[in-house]
Amino acid sequence: MQVEIPALLRFECCIPNAPWGEDHWATVHAFTRGQAKSEYWRDIRECWSEIPYTAVRCRGPFTPCDTEKFRHTANYRKVDYHIGDPVMWRGKVGRIVDSNSSANFEVLFPDGARIHIHPIDVAQGAVTLG
Repeated sequence: MQVEIPALLRFECCIPNAPWGEDHWATVHAFTRGQAKSEYWRDIRECWSEIPYTAVRCRGPFTPCDTEKFRHTANYRKVDYHIGDPVMWRGKVGRIVDSNSSANFEVLFPDGARIHIHPIDVAQGAVTLG
C-alpha cells in the first residue's frame, strides 16, 4: 500500500516562568508546530487550568528522535520500532510519536488523531511512503 503521510517533526515546548519553577522544555513530536503546542497545552492543562494557550512556547522543528520513555517501551516489548516510523493500524497509516505508561505506542494520524496502540496491533513494513 502506497500512501502520502506528512513528515514527523520534533518540537520542544515549555511555559516560561511556569508555576512549577524553572523552564522545563518537553519534547513533543507532531506534524506541525501548532499541533505540538496544542498537545503540550492539553497535557499541562489538566493540572494547571489557569495557564492560557498563548503562554506555550515551542522551538524547532528538529529531527525526530527516540525518547528515553520510548526506548524503554521498545526494549520492554522487544520490538524494533522508532519514533517517526510509519505504521498501519486498522487500514489507517500513521507515525509513532511516543509511548505511554502502559507500554503502548502513541500513533499520530494525518487527521490529527493520537491513538494509543499495543505494539502487536500495528503493522510495520507494510507501508510504502509515496
